[in-house]
Amino acid sequence: MSLHSPLTGEKSPLRSIPHDERNRLIAPIKHGSLGLNMADWRVDNAKWTRGAVLHFQKYARPREDWDHDRCEGCWAKFMESGPSDVLTEGYVTEDNYRWICPDCFRDLKDEMGWKLA
Repeated sequence: MSLHSPLTGEKSPLRSIPHDERNRLIAPIKHGSLGLNMADWRVDNAKWTRGAVLHFQKYARPREDWDHDRCEGCWAKFMESGPSDVLTEGYVTEDNYRWICPDCFRDLKDEMGWKLA
């Protein structure tokens, strides 16, 4: 595996990071592309939801000028309707403010201490 920039040929700063730590630094490019090696990254993103009580429900925008929300863990998009990669239901905090996708809920519920209402 080459760790040189294809544009400049310069050595990548990733070379100084141990191989087993590199995967945690790579952001996903689409919903569902996360593997278990990304758990630390998603936990850090979702830190505001630690210990939250969650409800599973269909997504409803909170006001007319609001068209989507994002999963607190992986940033998957929630909308009332949309393309096939958009989520239309998931887990939401009691204040209907923070959303968690089904994949993140499944993978992180124990570590995050989430509880279902």
